[in-house]
Amino acid sequence: MMVDSHIRNSTSRRIPVVLLFALIIGLIVWANYSTVAIQAGRMTNQDFMSLWTGGKAIALGLNPYDAKVWRPLRAAYGSTWMPDPVSPFPLWTLLFFVPFSFLTTQAAGALWMTLCELSLVWGIALLAQRLGWKGRSHLLLLLGAALFRPTFHAIRRGQLSPVLFVLLAAAYALHERDHPFGAGLLLALQIVKPNLAATFLPTVGMIFLIRRDWRALTGMLTGGLILLAASWIVLPGWLFQWLAAAEKARVAYKTPTLWGLAYELGGERLWPASAIVAGGLLYLGLLLFLWRRRQSDWLFGLCLAVIASTFLTPYLWVYEQLVLLFPTIVALHWGLISERGPRWAWWGGWWLASVVLSWLLFFVAIRYGVDTWSAFVPLASLGYLLLAWHALGKGKQTAATH
Repeated sequence: MMVDSHIRNSTSRRIPVVLLFALIIGLIVWANYSTVAIQAGRMTNQDFMSLWTGGKAIALGLNPYDAKVWRPLRAAYGSTWMPDPVSPFPLWTLLFFVPFSFLTTQAAGALWMTLCELSLVWGIALLAQRLGWKGRSHLLLLLGAALFRPTFHAIRRGQLSPVLFVLLAAAYALHERDHPFGAGLLLALQIVKPNLAATFLPTVGMIFLIRRDWRALTGMLTGGLILLAASWIVLPGWLFQWLAAAEKARVAYKTPTLWGLAYELGGERLWPASAIVAGGLLYLGLLLFLWRRRQSDWLFGLCLAVIASTFLTPYLWVYEQLVLLFPTIVALHWGLISERGPRWAWWGGWWLASVVLSWLLFFVAIRYGVDTWSAFVPLASLGYLLLAWHALGKGKQTAATH
């Protein structure tokens, strides 16, 4: 009887909390629906429209990689912006948006923006908790993440990068809790954004391989096979249709990546050969570095993989740099616990490398009409990460000598 009474009391205490949480989520959805989604043209001319239309095509039994289907379907639901002849996303990504396609674009966009906002909050909380963050600094992290320029663009456009960020944090948390297979499964979901995953997943796979982390590697491969099999069942042969229609490389000279910098610095005469050579050498150097540091914490390698994915890929826009919050938050924590230098300096460095620099380069983009110089954001993140990693190593050495 006492046990039953305890359970009833515990349940009765949780109900108000659950109701309050549901009310808050409902208010956020309503705010997004009545303000941001309307300002964004009911999401019909945002990036989210490509995800929504892809889900709708699957729900209607249509082929999103058929040029006779894609643009007419977008137009039928109010879109006047047609950036791609067919769906730019792989089918496994579109499968996740089938449920959203049963809502209007405005309602679906508001719900997705809310999920992105919650992903940002949850990802920061999960990462901070797993790192053993102490103190009341979570609000400063949330404020900095909210003011990070890519966050604004990603949420307003209905992009995937906030969810990719929380998947990184969740995968790290699972791995640290001795669930490497589950961590690998979550990391495989990064492939919903293939341009980032093209560099990120091979790098992480190499980390698992050289560390002989077979369970994590198996989980990542299993996750990829599940996504491929599920999408192939829905539409056999879609992968070849999607690859044949890919045209993103033609705008690589405008992107805030190594490719964009190569064009700005080397001009049309040396581009893209200079980007290919420099990118290949940098990536080989990264793999060699990871192999030589294979006994160090895998988190450092994961952070390097995230930064490399935002700098070396040919096709990427600023909103996808949101995932850089992962390595910079890790670096901030390392700097603080290293006890090398005042805490305000590490916090100041984090704000400068993320928030301040991202907005300064925004004004540069307005000035020149192209945003290629935002490629310095991942470079600044790399510098901050290496500085914190070095400080942490020195701190450990100092502690070991006393």
